[in-house]
Formats: sequence, C-alpha cells, structure tokens
Amino acid sequence: LAEMVTENNLKLVIIDTLQRMFKFQNINDYSEVTNVLDPLIELAKTRACHLVFSHHAKKDSHDDMESAVGSTAIRGMAYSYLHLKRLPDSTQRIFRSDQRGGRNFGEIAIGSDAEGWIEKLGTREEIEVKMVNPHIVEFIGEQPDGVTEKEILLAIPQRTILVSKAIRVLLKANEIERTGTGKRGNAFRYFVAGRIVP
Repeated sequence: LAEMVTENNLKLVIIDTLQRMFKFQNINDYSEVTNVLDPLIELAKTRACHLVFSHHAKKDSHDDMESAVGSTAIRGMAYSYLHLKRLPDSTQRIFRSDQRGGRNFGEIAIGSDAEGWIEKLGTREEIEVKMVNPHIVEFIGEQPDGVTEKEILLAIPQRTILVSKAIRVLLKANEIERTGTGKRGNAFRYFVAGRIVP
C-alpha cells in the first residue's frame, strides 16, 4: 500500500474494512493495532494523502463514540472519527463526529429521498420526536376521557424529555388538544384534536 501511494502520488485511500485489510490477530491489542497503523498514518502525513478507514461497531454499545470493535487505538489515532448508526425500527441513520482538531457537529439524521439520494432529515432529536408522535396520538385516542401528561410519560417507552417535547410539537400542530389549567387540582388533560368531551 505504501509503495502504491508513493509511486502513483495518491491523495485518497479508502480501506474497507480495517480488519479485512490488515487481518489483526487480536484487534483488542493496543500495540498490535498501533504497530500496523502508525506507518500508514506517517505515510499519509509525509505524502499528503488522506486515509479513510471503515470499521465495524459493537452491536450493543451504550456509548456510540466508544463503540468501535477492538482497541481504543483505532479511535485514538483517527483525526476525524465519524460514526453512523441506524435508529431502531427505522431506515434512518444518525451521523455524528468526534474531531481531534476543529469543531464537532451535532448529531444529524440522514435518509434517502424518492430518487435514492442521501439527504439530511434534521437533528437526531427532531427525528426521534417525529417517530414517537404517532404512538402518543394513538395512546391518547384510546382514552375517551383524556389523559394527563404524567400518564402519557408512563405509557410511552421513550426518554421523558423526548415525550414531553413531542407533546408540545403535537399541540402546536393541532393534532392534539388539552383542557385544564395545568395547575394543582386541575391538570391538563390531552385529547386527540376534535374529541374533547364537553
């Protein structure tokens, strides 16, 4: 690879995937990973060549930015660490970065349009709110006497802050309505729009 870069004065090299290219004996071994990658990173610097490594993430990681399979050296040696994750029960992906230099951008949701082109759909939170909206409307619609926000929060298996924001979005869009003052003894009760009982 080093000879190819030098002889052809290459400016971009894409390696897909890291493990298949270098066949690490133990990808969790920090020294083995750095011994393989150090010469390539040095080559990229001296030859002004951009190296892109694709790599798999763990399936059940709680921290996306620590989800790379194997040694922490893989993330630590990358100048720009980009993470792509599919949202559960969705075709949409969340894209985020961790820059060693420069500014990170917030999590964004991406998908494809009718013609197959990738497009930005909004922030992760905006997409998650959009995904939870129909569940909230469905739950409220099943309660003929209306339902309080607390009851909605208990019924919808999502983060509390996400569900609360979704309720506000639905109110603003006039998909749901509410009665009450929101004060003690007169809590807001939510109904599907047009179904408030007199």
